[in-house]
Amino acid sequence: MTETYDGSPGYTEGELIHMAFRLATLTDPSEEMQEVLEKQGVEAAFQALLVLRQSPKRVRNVEGFLKKALVMGWGPSTVPVRRSRLEAPQMPQQRPPLQHPGYDWLEAD
Repeated sequence: MTETYDGSPGYTEGELIHMAFRLATLTDPSEEMQEVLEKQGVEAAFQALLVLRQSPKRVRNVEGFLKKALVMGWGPSTVPVRRSRLEAPQMPQQRPPLQHPGYDWLEAD
């Protein structure tokens, strides 16, 4: 804890982010996660942690979730909605076109 310009006790940004992470997850952040959150700034880190807390289901990969929330710019008003894999749109699997449509390698000499 440090003192602010007016003499009142204050916290550094790193300490604030560390405490917010502990409040949101009940665990300490890894050094890598602490660095990622500090680089984004206090406001972005707090928003990502709030999105984590607002998630309707338990998040198993907290660090992955937070990194994606920071990259995608998720905020409290853009809470992600979990979709099952069956409902998610899937790309149809297409085979690449044959280079020589009538050629069969079994018949080649």
